Amino acid sequence: MIGMNTRTKPFPPPWRFLPAVAYYGFIFFLSSRSSFPVESPFSGFDKLAHVGIFGLFGGVLAWGFAEPARGRGFRRLAPAFFLGALGGVLDEVHQIFVPGRSAEIWDAVADTAGVAAGLFLFIRIGRARRRRKKNP
Repeated sequence: MIGMNTRTKPFPPPWRFLPAVAYYGFIFFLSSRSSFPVESPFSGFDKLAHVGIFGLFGGVLAWGFAEPARGRGFRRLAPAFFLGALGGVLDEVHQIFVPGRSAEIWDAVADTAGVAAGLFLFIRIGRARRRRKKNP
């Protein structure tokens, strides 16, 4: 095809997304519960939990997209960011229908920040590993 880089595949194989689908199922299960099993030890703990949970989700999504994105950083992982952010918003919408739960815009913001942090860490770790392989 004209203008297409033949060295990289345009889209990774579907099996690479199985961990992300399974992990999002776990998130859905947690948000389906009327009460969260952990008490908040300090103010803002719930937002920190959102960042951590969705940070891991961002990392797993990045792994799904990693094969064609190798060495191309944030630009090639944009779909992972948007899917992760959409997952956070859908999780909040889902909580509207769960008794005892509510949807909060700041939770969706924390989810999106977590996805971005997970992608950032994934890229940084990948770059460090490649540098270490080049310069043993």
